[in-house]
Amino acid sequence: MLNIVHQLTKYICFLGKFRILPKVIFIMIFEYQGYVSFGCIRQTFMDTFSGKFYPFINCEFRPSLASDVEVRALTAADSDEDLATFLRISGNGYEPVVISGLAVTGDLTLNRKVVRDWAAIEGGATVEKFTPPDYGPYGCGPEQLLDLNLGTGWGSDAVGSTSGSNNDGPRKVVIKLPKVVDITQFAVASTGACGDGPEAGVKKFKVETKTANGQWITAFTGTAKSNGVLKTFAPKTGKANVRFVRFTMLSNHGDPLFMDVMEFRVHGK
Repeated sequence: MLNIVHQLTKYICFLGKFRILPKVIFIMIFEYQGYVSFGCIRQTFMDTFSGKFYPFINCEFRPSLASDVEVRALTAADSDEDLATFLRISGNGYEPVVISGLAVTGDLTLNRKVVRDWAAIEGGATVEKFTPPDYGPYGCGPEQLLDLNLGTGWGSDAVGSTSGSNNDGPRKVVIKLPKVVDITQFAVASTGACGDGPEAGVKKFKVETKTANGQWITAFTGTAKSNGVLKTFAPKTGKANVRFVRFTMLSNHGDPLFMDVMEFRVHGK
């Protein structure tokens, strides 16, 4: 392996001197160990003119459901000083984890637990149906409820409002999970979405679950503060072999027109 790296380095340096390659290229060599855990990571970037290596600075590490990884460079600096580094683990339905404050001067082994959100759109979950109105064209549709992003959310109308459609009453969304899941937790973040104030954030909500061929079961009913903070809730029933989840907004914090929720997640295995 070292001989291959040495020969590759000489070839890159040769091309760099003829300006065939950019002056700086990024290199990361890693050993992938396990399903989504870190292995031994060697991070560097190389001056192709001189063949000299420097510490690598910011990169993104993305585990996937297919047990492979994607590494993407974010920024780098042409300096021979030690550089602070952060790694971001995300993608394919895993909740983002940022590891910061690292000083990479050589080989570094990191192990971090990542959590799968089975309701994430990017992980294969789909919105089967939902109560109108559809504020998706404004970036506030039900898909934004399931995007692993606390900065966006699902905006709808308040229970007694017909501001965006002829429908009133509770607002529901049915989510099909990418596989059958035994659920351990739900997570909800409430506040105003789509430019609405915190009064529009969902207050009382209900979560129902269903197996592939079963009936809807109320797994949890609770309330959320309108503060944009993700809070977890344990289901009381309907935990096993779940393929569908229905999230219902029952009331908000006082807005007469709109009712919103920023994020909904499903944890389990």
